[in-house]
Amino acid sequence: MKLRNPVRARVAVDGEWGIAEGQVFEGLFELEDFDYNKIVGRHVQGLDFGFTHDPTAFVQAIVQEHDIYVYNGFYERGLLNEPMARLIARNGGAMTKTYADSASPQIIAELRSRGLKNIVPAGKGKDSFIQRYEFMKSYKYHIHPSVHWLAEEMETKVYEKDKFGKLTNRPEDQNDHMIQALGYALEGIVFTNKNGNYMSYQERVKSVKDIGLV
Repeated sequence: MKLRNPVRARVAVDGEWGIAEGQVFEGLFELEDFDYNKIVGRHVQGLDFGFTHDPTAFVQAIVQEHDIYVYNGFYERGLLNEPMARLIARNGGAMTKTYADSASPQIIAELRSRGLKNIVPAGKGKDSFIQRYEFMKSYKYHIHPSVHWLAEEMETKVYEKDKFGKLTNRPEDQNDHMIQALGYALEGIVFTNKNGNYMSYQERVKSVKDIGLV
């Protein structure tokens, strides 16, 4: 746990309650200028939909062992499907599988009809929101300044409090569009079983436990 999830270990193992002050990604990210062409790893892409108040967020990253280098993306409100498709293609997004928010199947279908055949819906199920965050906390994030929206969201992402003011294990479900896009991007790594399918609830629970995240 100290290797894979140091923030949780400082609480669960060392007993330093309150040190994280409710911040989900404390100590796990930094803005860093780097050349992604020199980084070897697995390229991943994710997409979270928005429109009027919530932005559409697209993110590209490279996964390397326990480090993730987030190097490109966009974050825009009021984005219609046609310009969204052009933006994704312009950013090289047509060449790699993109996991997108499954709550908007019509948008996914329209993007695929515009030539983006590699866009697929991310899986969702019982507790998947919390489990996705737990998996994400097992990585260190190197965020290029061009994707500063992700660092800003991680800086302010905290856990919900119960009616007594105590922190729960559920992150607040707001202002996390780049985080959600990145979480979807990681699905092929963290939530896909050996058959290439989205894990069942039981498989996800076992997977989280196996790497010491609960």
